Amino acid sequence: LSAGKMNLSLSTIKVDSFIETCGQTFSSACSAKEIQFSIHRNPEHAPPALIQGNVDALEKVVFNYLSNALKFTPNDGRIEIGTIADHDFVKVFVTDTGPGISPERRQELFDVFAKATSATSRQYEGSGLGLALAREMTEAMSGVVGVETKLGEGSTFWARFPRTKSSVGSS
Repeated sequence: LSAGKMNLSLSTIKVDSFIETCGQTFSSACSAKEIQFSIHRNPEHAPPALIQGNVDALEKVVFNYLSNALKFTPNDGRIEIGTIADHDFVKVFVTDTGPGISPERRQELFDVFAKATSATSRQYEGSGLGLALAREMTEAMSGVVGVETKLGEGSTFWARFPRTKSSVGSS
């Protein structure tokens, strides 16, 4: 993506339905680790949360967030996936009750080869590419990524996209 060699074809995505499907796929992995898993849904009467995006790219972003949450959340912990939509934006989020990330490490989390390692929190191996790829894919869909975290309490990773009103060609 950075080199401009991959262009994403965009279509309208019904984000709530997409997140529901991802959550259903992921819930069994949480059960195996005895992690409580939930899906945050927008109210049924709310207008559909639609974005212009690429389903494969959005899936990579969401499953990166979910797999990191599963990796760092202890047994008997909690993971939640969901969406929050307002008039202008749709935010996709994954919240966990893992160890959290120190303030010093937050700035570089979405950089290539950065890892949130510390003696007290993250002793797991990884390529250091997942969050950087999530950022690039999100930006290619006109979105932004971020994290809210507190040491000892967990993290919320999110991707926010401009909301669209069109449902033409929706998936």
